[in-house]
Amino acid sequence: MIDESLSIHALFMRQVAARPAAIAVLCGAESLSYAELHRQQLALAVALRRRAIGAGQVVGVYLERGPALLAATLALVGAGAVFLLLDAAMPPERLARIVEQSGMRHVITRRTMPGLPGKAALGEVYLDDCADVGADADAGPAPVHPPDAPCYLIFTSGSTGTPKGVQLSRGGLSHVAQAMAAEIGLDESDNVLMLSSVGFDISLLELLMPLVGGACVTIVPQAALGDVAAIRAIVDDAAVTVVQATPSSFQVLTAGGWSPRRRLKILCGGEVLPPGLLAPLLRLGDRIWHVYGPTETTIWSLAQRIENAGTPVRLGKPIGRTEVRILDAGLGPVGQGEAGELYIGGAGVAIGYLSGDRQRFVALAPAGALFFRTGDRVRRGALGLEFLGRSDRQVKIRGHRIELDEVEALLRAHPMVAAAAVTAQRVDGVCTATLAYLVLKPLGGASPGDFADLAIADIKRWLGRQLAPAAVPPRYLVLEALPMSSSGKLDYAALPAVAPVASDGGDSAPASVVERKLAAIWRQTLRLDQIDLDADFFSVGGDSLLAAMLAFDVQNAFGIDFSINTVVENSSLRSMAERIAEAPQAGVDC
Repeated sequence: MIDESLSIHALFMRQVAARPAAIAVLCGAESLSYAELHRQQLALAVALRRRAIGAGQVVGVYLERGPALLAATLALVGAGAVFLLLDAAMPPERLARIVEQSGMRHVITRRTMPGLPGKAALGEVYLDDCADVGADADAGPAPVHPPDAPCYLIFTSGSTGTPKGVQLSRGGLSHVAQAMAAEIGLDESDNVLMLSSVGFDISLLELLMPLVGGACVTIVPQAALGDVAAIRAIVDDAAVTVVQATPSSFQVLTAGGWSPRRRLKILCGGEVLPPGLLAPLLRLGDRIWHVYGPTETTIWSLAQRIENAGTPVRLGKPIGRTEVRILDAGLGPVGQGEAGELYIGGAGVAIGYLSGDRQRFVALAPAGALFFRTGDRVRRGALGLEFLGRSDRQVKIRGHRIELDEVEALLRAHPMVAAAAVTAQRVDGVCTATLAYLVLKPLGGASPGDFADLAIADIKRWLGRQLAPAAVPPRYLVLEALPMSSSGKLDYAALPAVAPVASDGGDSAPASVVERKLAAIWRQTLRLDQIDLDADFFSVGGDSLLAAMLAFDVQNAFGIDFSINTVVENSSLRSMAERIAEAPQAGVDC
């Protein structure tokens, strides 16, 4: 029975009382029992109380991946504060904007963490200064906070060029943790892998759901995030039983036909699930759930149980007390088999955006309950809700939610850009990259064609400081003017088609056996038709996830040790090929 009046902290305390010696969290060589984790969060709770940090105050959590991250989150929920998990790997200018927009006045961190971009005058609560306390230490009377009180903030892509802050409730977070634990049959024997970045809301389910059922969470250390072999070893060595990830991440994890020692429970969502991935997922475990939910409805809202590779992929059924409606443009219900827009209501609906914008939150008859307008077009068939596409310009690329209008707005703000348009490149119906069309401003007496390569290089660097790598366009097409419709609006349909080709301005084609073989791997990983020898992997669409995929494929193709760090250190195709050729065990004649 789901009771969202019980906070995550209250549910955790039940497990502390019932199973104090059971392992609650693992990360590398570090492990904490429920009792030890309680003492850590209690020490922090005492420090928060002494600083009068409590109900409704936004507090950043800026820590390395590890048990302390969990302790800080629990302490803040217990205090009634609003937590905001901050990812040090995020582009610095984007992180600074999030810090500024959040209104946070305090941050929990360690002295060993790199400097936090953004506000200079933040009250810093250092975990280094929080002395261990006994389990019976006094953190003050347990405050009572209503389920509809704010619990956490998370930022998504915004159409105006700045990140959009979403405020989620205590009851909504408790509801999804309890509902998903019930959905997958989570119990005390389970061990849930925390693989996702803290910038993704799905990381909260990995971090907190285990504590609802007395299970364990195994946190993948930062150093292992891009290392497929290391992640597989953690799954096996830590006896992980539950893994949640995006389809893109599972494509990396399942490559080469890997099967874990133990059958897993699999949660897969965050982007379109290709039917071809079902068979590899079924090698990992026979209990698979395709999960769906926008950030504004608290992580996941729908789940579909998949039992064989022939199962049609659908959005699934509402979890817990979630409600769904499929409506037409006039907010009227559509019939069976007819297309409409998906609206989600119930316990998980967000409090709203920090900006105060309420356009996507709609009160629906008969009781005036609040629903979130998802922008997803669906239809209800005999097999469930079928996803048909978006009604706006939001896309998902490798699990990242990207507003194409945000990328456009940032491009237009660049001093060398007169006009810009951004679309999504699709391969087999899956969005693989953004694509930019530019009109450049004249520079002195030179025409744009004379300095386009220099301008594009500067624009890429500028965007890279403000956007997630998946949102930065790897390709740019310079036009004399953007096509306009008869009504004076940008005509996206009239933009010239562009073949997926990547170059960093060079004109050298791969020539040696190693270069040609490596170029083929790059093309497959980045979904490009051509690649230049001097192209930089991270400038033509690569990111940490794709780098992990590339490293794994290079290891298999050439029979050498090749890590994500090697990709970072040798990011051009030319230098990467040279590194491979120098390896004595490389399985190819140069």
